[in-house]
Amino acid sequence: MINYFFETILIGGIVSILIASVYILTPLLDKLYLSTWRLGVWKICITFSILPIGLIIGFLPSLWNDGSNNLHIATPINLSLSNSVENNIIKESFIQNSFDIGFLFFIIWFLGVCSFTIYYIIQYYRFLINLKNNCILLSDDIIKSIRLDCLPEKVQKKPLKIYQNSLVLTPMIVGIINPRIIIPKRNYDKETLTIIIEHETIHFLRKDLWWKLLCIFSKILHWYNPLIYIMSHSLDQDIELCCDLQVLKNKKATYRNVYSDVILKEIIYATHQRNAIFACMGNTEKSMKKRFKNIFTSKVKRGRNCIVLSILILFIMSIVVFSESLPQKPSEGAKFEAQIESLIQQKEQINKEKRGNSSMDSYYVPNYKEVIDKYTNDDGIVDTNAVYEELGIPLSSGKNFDIREKEISYALSDSGYVGLHILINGDIGAYFNEKGALWELKKGQEIVWKLWADSKYYGKNSGLIWGYVKDGEYFDIETLKSADLNSEEKKLSFKIPEDGSYYFYLLCTGDGVVIKGLALSSIH
Repeated sequence: MINYFFETILIGGIVSILIASVYILTPLLDKLYLSTWRLGVWKICITFSILPIGLIIGFLPSLWNDGSNNLHIATPINLSLSNSVENNIIKESFIQNSFDIGFLFFIIWFLGVCSFTIYYIIQYYRFLINLKNNCILLSDDIIKSIRLDCLPEKVQKKPLKIYQNSLVLTPMIVGIINPRIIIPKRNYDKETLTIIIEHETIHFLRKDLWWKLLCIFSKILHWYNPLIYIMSHSLDQDIELCCDLQVLKNKKATYRNVYSDVILKEIIYATHQRNAIFACMGNTEKSMKKRFKNIFTSKVKRGRNCIVLSILILFIMSIVVFSESLPQKPSEGAKFEAQIESLIQQKEQINKEKRGNSSMDSYYVPNYKEVIDKYTNDDGIVDTNAVYEELGIPLSSGKNFDIREKEISYALSDSGYVGLHILINGDIGAYFNEKGALWELKKGQEIVWKLWADSKYYGKNSGLIWGYVKDGEYFDIETLKSADLNSEEKKLSFKIPEDGSYYFYLLCTGDGVVIKGLALSSIH
């Protein structure tokens, strides 16, 4: 939920840039195109503002995988684990216990979403109650005649009900599931009534009420963003302008004159009834000039290229913003394989140098796999303490032993990913969060990883042990044999046994394994 909040903030910023651009370019583009161009852009903005665009982009494989130029090579972080584990625990605990400004903003945003949702529901509910209590169904011969004369055939098969209401000051269409036309309690002649019914029916056919509803969802999610409200106000006006254009399509000048007179009368009666889900024929005096100019316009270009351009702009900007936080997976292709071979050679050179070094933290054990198998029980659990004791690897005082000398530490990227790296005999890949610190996890939480590893580069006598470290103690979770390490995605999941500070590791139990990628899939 918090991730969706941050994504909503980012999307709101992207959409705001387009909204501001539209207002800057409107004077120029209105001279070239009909008002449909702007309405199309508003619909695109609304759609982008309510969809989880980051998640959608994450499903595009082209952004995930490009073997020629998308190599992810992990770089170890500098951690002196002999003293930094405790420091990381303190650091992470301080971060967790500190005043989290991001979480505060999330709470404020969530309370705002709940408040505005309740506000709009109550407002609409009251509006419908007032309508219901004062509506009179119209079903006389004039109404039936109008339906036959001017309405499309598919509307005639299931005609919209028409009501008269003394509380309504301008004609409107109301209702998403059960739409109906509401007209004021005034004496209309047949010609005026025909124009009104046709106009409101066009709103129904164009799904304008649905777009108004989606706009309300957008305002709820982005209640803090004034540009969204500006867009909403413009949407209402542009819906009416586009409805006018469709009603007047192929109509002669005399009809346009009559239509403009009807609009003028309804605007005089209109009031500022905003934020409800209805489309009304009357509008405000401020929009009168624009609307009359639209009625008598001679322009024919609809500006579809503006709409397409808006989609491209939003999509490109979203890719730029969200590409860094997309889930990762290993690259493929000849260039990636060449990079693996290069890293293997570098690793061998480093290992040769260590073998010639007499220091305690640079040992090599040729029979590592045999010893591992010896101390692996029927359930696949390795007695790591016994393994290290038999191999003569130096132990610390007490029951715990010190295998930190062979740890190679990696911090996850912002997208929760560790790229290409290699573990050889006895190496331990230690994995920390994006800050290079421990995870503070709660009992019962499940952490899920995705591993892409391959043992073919070093032969069949290689494997991995997946585990976690808590309070300086190492705990094995799962043993991965050579057959499991074939570059295919391997899911590693673990349920946290108790509250505490954790990091995770992969221990190489053979000659070597190429870790093509390791991704943190979820913590829940």
